[in-house]
Amino acid sequence: MCHHDANDDEKHEAIVVTKYEVNGSLDKHLSDPTTLTWIRRLRICLGVARAMSFMHYGDDEVRVIHGNIKSSRILLDDKWEPKLFGFQYSIFCHPNQQLSLTNKYRGTIQYMDPAYEKSGGLSYKSDVFSFGVVLFEVLFGTKASIVNDDKWYFARLARLHYEEKRLDDMIDPVLRQQMDTQSLEIFAKTAYYCLNEQRAQRLNTHEVVKRLKEALDHQMEYENPELQIEDESTVFIHPKVTHLLFTF
Repeated sequence: MCHHDANDDEKHEAIVVTKYEVNGSLDKHLSDPTTLTWIRRLRICLGVARAMSFMHYGDDEVRVIHGNIKSSRILLDDKWEPKLFGFQYSIFCHPNQQLSLTNKYRGTIQYMDPAYEKSGGLSYKSDVFSFGVVLFEVLFGTKASIVNDDKWYFARLARLHYEEKRLDDMIDPVLRQQMDTQSLEIFAKTAYYCLNEQRAQRLNTHEVVKRLKEALDHQMEYENPELQIEDESTVFIHPKVTHLLFTF
């Protein structure tokens, strides 16, 4: 069994990062469709998904469950490249180790995996659920909220609008005008599958990366029809760790 104690400084080395990314955190820009354009949002989400893919599958020595993925834990640099940070509640495991089912959830409640209450533990798919909430925040241009003590209000609202084909009711018209239809459809479907209440039915982060890359490709082609999109189907899914800040 493996777990991570945030107070156990001897088990894990931490890189202390004092630089604050110039554009702050993603949550500060969600409502601005002019600065945070649709194509920029796609690139940010793809970058975070690649970071998650590396955490979950990309290292032969250690795997990481972040445990607190949310839009305020995604920093943006001067080129709007994302950096996922805030690993104080993370679980570090060897690939062959079994995850503990007694890991206490210490993250933000409206991003919490609903399966946690039944299982009593976190999994890689818990990060996927949290990221699904972030994807809908990016799509709707607003932060997840709790209403009437319903911690999953935002996730339920997002799923309902997707199922009833009423996403346009939630999307800023300025942002909607920027979107390629296929790009929107792929992005929304990806976010929806991330929010499945059953862990086994959620996408894994490899699949999320592939789908978000496809959504970005459609948007790039829509904005520049003459652009030649590189086929990355055989490229390693997380070629470099550029979207992680290991701060504790």
